[in-house]
Amino acid sequence: RWGMSEKLGPISFVAPQDEGLPPAFRQQPYSEATSETIDDEVRRIVESSYRQAEALLAEHRPALDALAKALLSRRSVTPDDGGCVDLVADRLRVLGFTCERMDRNGVVNLWARRGTAEPVVCYAGHVDVVPTGPVEQWTSDPFTPTERDGYLYARGATDMKGPLAAAITAVERFVTANPDHAGSVAVL
Repeated sequence: RWGMSEKLGPISFVAPQDEGLPPAFRQQPYSEATSETIDDEVRRIVESSYRQAEALLAEHRPALDALAKALLSRRSVTPDDGGCVDLVADRLRVLGFTCERMDRNGVVNLWARRGTAEPVVCYAGHVDVVPTGPVEQWTSDPFTPTERDGYLYARGATDMKGPLAAAITAVERFVTANPDHAGSVAVL
């Protein structure tokens, strides 16, 4: 059984030509009132999730910012990783991850895995960045993380060192809270 919420229960949006599907998965007409209820429930779910994400971010912001700044300050212009892979591997080893460097064609990659069971949840990213272009066109040094108006600026802040820092700190939080988790957690 699946559904949007306890209030709505199972709802499906499948085209009527999908006759081979079980009835629960076929398109079914619903009223304007149901449509408004769906809108209200989706809004409630999104707003609740947003508040939860904001609270988690506020609570873990110092750890996230510290890792993001450590990664962003390393000059990792492709194919050089600038030591980012070792930084990530060192953090993950402490949590019980087995880390394997995979050097291919002058590029360093990391496969880190905690556990041997399935399923495997893998967070994938990269630490290399494209060249900065003319440095004089930057407001600040591209490899000196700079905070302005609540935002962190540096080469790789959005692609992909910042998101990778978020994934790594989330993995750290999960593994610390769930040391005997089922399956495996991996970072690539």
